[in-house]
Amino acid sequence: MWTIAYVARLPGIEAPPPIVGVLLLVVLAFGALLAGRSPNTRRGVLAGLDASLIAGVVSLLFFGAWVADRLKDGAPAEIPYAWLTAPGWLAFVALVGAVAGAIGGATNPAKNSNPATALSSRDWLGRFAIIACISVVPLLAIGGVVTSEQAGMAVPDWPTSFSANMFLLPLSKMTGSVFLEHAHRLFGSLVGLITLVLVVWTAIVDRRRAVLALGATVFVLISAQGVLGGIRVRENSQALAAIHGFTAQSFFALMCVFAATLSRNWRSLTRLEGGGFERKLCVAAFAAVVVQVALGVVARHFDTSVHGAMGHAGFSVVALTLILAICFRAQHTLSGAAPIKRVSKGLMHTVLLQMVLGALALWQVLVHRQSDPLSEVLLATAHQVVGALVLALTSLLMMWIFRATQGGSNADRITPLAGSV
Repeated sequence: MWTIAYVARLPGIEAPPPIVGVLLLVVLAFGALLAGRSPNTRRGVLAGLDASLIAGVVSLLFFGAWVADRLKDGAPAEIPYAWLTAPGWLAFVALVGAVAGAIGGATNPAKNSNPATALSSRDWLGRFAIIACISVVPLLAIGGVVTSEQAGMAVPDWPTSFSANMFLLPLSKMTGSVFLEHAHRLFGSLVGLITLVLVVWTAIVDRRRAVLALGATVFVLISAQGVLGGIRVRENSQALAAIHGFTAQSFFALMCVFAATLSRNWRSLTRLEGGGFERKLCVAAFAAVVVQVALGVVARHFDTSVHGAMGHAGFSVVALTLILAICFRAQHTLSGAAPIKRVSKGLMHTVLLQMVLGALALWQVLVHRQSDPLSEVLLATAHQVVGALVLALTSLLMMWIFRATQGGSNADRITPLAGSV
């Protein structure tokens, strides 16, 4: 819902509010219907109700901005019975969710399935971890747009926004660069909330010490990332902006690793013989990708000349060679582990896509050195997001290889990547 609202209200698009509202309700109803059709759901109405109310409560973050916009001139008469708006909204989304959940439950093909096949609480935690990872992707894209449009200082104060509470900034002020930067802050808050829920849920359901430590690291990193972004604004520091961009991609990679440790496959992975060479090769590929990401950050934030882009492009050959080498090697020698096979195949396709995007972005730099067309912003942002995916997949592949090729059956063992990211 948030992503659709962001895209629909981007400068240059700015779809009318009624259209945006219809799109959001369609997504809400579809989500509630899916919740009602869950294989573990016996009562579709309650599942849809839960899903819609959670989305409705989170969306109240925008309700304060809507009220503030109408009270900015001190005219509360403009919104009579404003106190009924929030509960009225929640009642409305609850009704939509309950109806959609009931439809989903009535058409649920697994509603009479064997209870023995039901997912456990740890399985649901693993699924939510995947959702948490997916939620970071829009934030990476929005941050990329902010960098491309040089809108990082559009809102010059923090933790307030133009001296107002961040969640009470009037909607009328969210235009142009202010919209881009303020939306980045709001999405960052959403990802922080999702991460908090994931870490708390993990502490309740999964008591493995190494997993708890990794979860704590994830939460500390997202908290530090938010503070770092705020200090970057207060100090107007380009160096902190670059660090903020690098740690954002590192956080995404660590979140993906964390989600992998919470999965059923992690606990039941078959051990493989050997793998020493593959472990070393994957560590080398991971190191090359980290360097490549750092060079990309430097090129984006400091050296925007052709020389910076060419240096970033030149080292990409090293990273590409090592990634393809470990992917081919993993497919050939470690295919007995399904996660390794899937991740290596996905990484191979992703890094090839990244090379295409990088070539197009470099062409844009060489041809449009004095302009900032929409295509350049889209290419640069896509290149950054796919680069984060390459880092995450390389991290995952290294984790799975270490997991599958180390001896023993200690389910708590987590490789040193958690610290290195």
